[in-house]
Amino acid sequence: MMRIFRIAIAVLVAIASQIVAIQPAKAAEISAIGGVVSWDASTFYQPTGCSNFSFNYVNGTGIRLLEFGMTITSKFGDKLVDKSVIGMPAGITGSWSVQICASDLADGLGPYNVVLSVEDYQGSVRTAQGQLTFISRSGVKTPMVTTPVVTPKPSVGNSGTITSILQLASVKIGLASKKATISWPSVFDASGIETNYQVRITGKNKATFGAWRNTNFNTTYTFTGLSKGGRYQVEVRPLSNLGPGALKRVTIKAK
Repeated sequence: MMRIFRIAIAVLVAIASQIVAIQPAKAAEISAIGGVVSWDASTFYQPTGCSNFSFNYVNGTGIRLLEFGMTITSKFGDKLVDKSVIGMPAGITGSWSVQICASDLADGLGPYNVVLSVEDYQGSVRTAQGQLTFISRSGVKTPMVTTPVVTPKPSVGNSGTITSILQLASVKIGLASKKATISWPSVFDASGIETNYQVRITGKNKATFGAWRNTNFNTTYTFTGLSKGGRYQVEVRPLSNLGPGALKRVTIKAK
């Protein structure tokens, strides 16, 4: 009887050890300027055949995105997962169901690099990176480590301005024969993304402006074909996904 009791105790201890060994890891998350991808690491067990795994995403950037994507690659650069959403509106949430098979884990249980990429309609791209390690089914959990590496926002000082009301700090003028070059400091929106810019100019000695011209993110623009001695007014303004910012106006006299 005592022997049976001891065997029963040993079995219970073994079961308890297995339970402790496979305690769920914490949920993992990576974020880039408000765009977020997360997953429940406790569900990522080594597949014996093929298994489906879920990744949740949120566009918390406050702006519509050109592309919101996630890739998972091995340490050797082999791509395991490649998912994306094109034209993602602000505030959208959802999930990707990803099928991973045992044959896909030829490089072992990990760690695998999970990369989030967020691109806006101005062509600015921000990324964040984490790591995912699958849990061994042998009963011993391999550690799951996340090390977010978020691309920093642009440095702001004399070189630019971040403001909720987009506006230029100043405009400089350079004159040459029959042309004028204007320049200004970079402007970044509240998310740290540099804006595009637009410029326009009046006719000679006139108050009516021509059409706005995009500078394609350049912070300089040259007007040519000016008449010597003519007075012109020039306006420049930042432009983000949410619309144009405050404009700056300068007057020039062509050489």
